[in-house]
Amino acid sequence: MTLANYLYALVYSDTYDEKKWQMWAQKLLLNAEYDDNTEWVYDVFFADNKQKLFDAIAERMFCENYLSFNNFVLTEIIQGYYYHQYLSNAMGLYELLEKSGDVADAGQDSMGCEFFYQSLNMMDKSSDIISSRKFIDKITNYFTPLSVAAIEQKRSLEMATVEELILD
Repeated sequence: MTLANYLYALVYSDTYDEKKWQMWAQKLLLNAEYDDNTEWVYDVFFADNKQKLFDAIAERMFCENYLSFNNFVLTEIIQGYYYHQYLSNAMGLYELLEKSGDVADAGQDSMGCEFFYQSLNMMDKSSDIISSRKFIDKITNYFTPLSVAAIEQKRSLEMATVEELILD
């Protein structure tokens, strides 16, 4: 399993804050011994800001074989979390597209970037495009599978056991 990568996506997308990642670590470590497999989770528990958390999970992320367990790349999962936030009215459509474009750009996904920037340009040219069924369907069709995958990863992370910390 790729727990550090899952945690990274949750935190990067602002779906998890300090309290949530510390609660996750605490729950996982209740019956765990301190060893090479659990050390990074202890570091997660004590991380009190995003940078410290990212530092704590960086090596573990590198060791996990993310793509062998997942059909979507990490930047797409982050976009899925953004879409979930959009659906719950925590962000607007423009912010969804802008943030998704930024994360795709940072992940060097140039094809994905074009989708977002093209959609943003369409919104800039005509604000009533958001009333267009075709436009909304295009957005929905892109983001829905990513959102479903993101929620599945979140569920996997939250249900993880100490045994799943052992890398194969």
